[in-house]
Amino acid sequence: MPASLASYVESWHPTPVTDDDTLPPGPAAALSALPDLPATAAGSGAPLPPLWQWLYFLHWAPQHAPERRRMFADGRCEITEPLRLGEPAERVSSPAAVTPKQGRNGELLFVTERQEFRQRGRTCLVEEQDIVSRSGEGSAPRHPTSLDVTAVLEP
Repeated sequence: MPASLASYVESWHPTPVTDDDTLPPGPAAALSALPDLPATAAGSGAPLPPLWQWLYFLHWAPQHAPERRRMFADGRCEITEPLRLGEPAERVSSPAAVTPKQGRNGELLFVTERQEFRQRGRTCLVEEQDIVSRSGEGSAPRHPTSLDVTAVLEP
């Protein structure tokens, strides 16, 4: 019988991960254009609106990389001062809590990730995200691994 998820995470204490980003105006300009805002929120030195930090510090993992299904469960964000566009910023991510649980269809892992965003040596905002990972394949349909070329559209 395989070991429980709890036995794997009880001694798991990863070190914080630090990422850097220059906060270029481009992503904020693109999002500003979407709701037809009267003025772009993308000038260098301009304050980044709340939650727009999600446009930065991105990592593009291959689609096949996740072995567990992840779901966003909850989050909190405290802004002391806004991040400024065009200024170097740093994000320090670390797990704040890790809790394994047993669900109807298998084991679940609840992880609270704490992210501190800093500029000019000061912490500007702190965000916590609660992420739930499911183990196993589950019953949800998966995307096909190849294209079905035999399908024909009827007029």
